[in-house]
Amino acid sequence: MRKGYLTGSLTRYAECWSYLGQAERTARELGLTTLVAEILWRKGMISTFMSEHAAAENCLNSALAIATEAQERQLEGLITAGLAKSVMYRGEYVEAVQRFERALAIFGELEDHFYSAILWSELANCYLHLDEPEKALEFFQRAEQVFLESGATPNYQVCLASIGNVYLYRSEFLAAISYYQRALKLARELEDRLSVAKWLRNLAQAYTHLGSPEIARRFETEAAGVEGLLPLERERASQISASFP
Repeated sequence: MRKGYLTGSLTRYAECWSYLGQAERTARELGLTTLVAEILWRKGMISTFMSEHAAAENCLNSALAIATEAQERQLEGLITAGLAKSVMYRGEYVEAVQRFERALAIFGELEDHFYSAILWSELANCYLHLDEPEKALEFFQRAEQVFLESGATPNYQVCLASIGNVYLYRSEFLAAISYYQRALKLARELEDRLSVAKWLRNLAQAYTHLGSPEIARRFETEAAGVEGLLPLERERASQISASFP
């Protein structure tokens, strides 16, 4: 199950479905219904990333029915959030907000502050797409504090960049640049080249809006150089994945 989800995250979909299919068959043969729900949840998320939304909804709804009957509240919350993500990927942000709020209620009940922060970030993204930047900023800032206090640096750096996006949306370009620079610094410390390239592109966009095209071009050039290294990184990650027993 875990190897299938990992290979799917690396876009190695043939392997992904082979592993997840094998895991689901074995779990069903052994009568491990909760594990079946976990596998279906992962299948649903991979289908979402592949934009196969009908398949995603089928897997996630089946998983939710099992988790609800088994009264597995944490799993129920994760699957509900997965359904919200699927709807968000379809651009249906109003419904996505409603579904994320249902998932948030479950994690509030469980007093899971970290996962609540993840859902605040998702809600913030929805509100930004709904042209409600003030709500988006409020939720991002709440999530930012939790990620900072918990030492979740990868989540924290993404949240910083997302706050930068809100300021960019509001045409507050200097504030956006400040947040992108902070996110970029953390991404470099984490050796997260994909995020480094993203935040460099964001900085280029902010400087373009600020009326500094030469600075923007420097960031674009640097981002292109980083992106050129990403295929090598993905190949290295694939080799590591293939070595797992």
